[in-house]
Amino acid sequence: MKTIINVLIISQFILMNGCAKSDNSELVITGTWIEISEKSDTIDFTKFVSELAINLRRGLVLINDYWLPNYGSGFYAYELQESDSIALCYSLSSSCISGLPKSYSKYFFKLSNNNTFKITNFYNPDISPNTIFTFSRIE
Repeated sequence: MKTIINVLIISQFILMNGCAKSDNSELVITGTWIEISEKSDTIDFTKFVSELAINLRRGLVLINDYWLPNYGSGFYAYELQESDSIALCYSLSSSCISGLPKSYSKYFFKLSNNNTFKITNFYNPDISPNTIFTFSRIE
């Protein structure tokens, strides 16, 4: 199990290193944010290997006697776009290897007064992809 975790960490490091930087440096967001309705998902806007990234934390799930991160958890390269959208690329996705933000998937994203933002569902397959989540800053 430790070998699998080590391979995943190394893979994320390599893949995130190949992702492109954001050209919109004035739009960089920082801090930890929590989804306000269920309060079970958090997003950290951070850097991963000098690249802009979000770390989506969704808790753990017990699978075959091992506690593993819930589906969708992990690092995503991001680039904020004009007209209320964000381009995201999961760090283990093959499209992230290209490092081209134009190949990233785009989602609705609206930052309000630096304390909350709304984003279209990009990580939970059990909920409609048209669902909009609201996150609030906690740090």
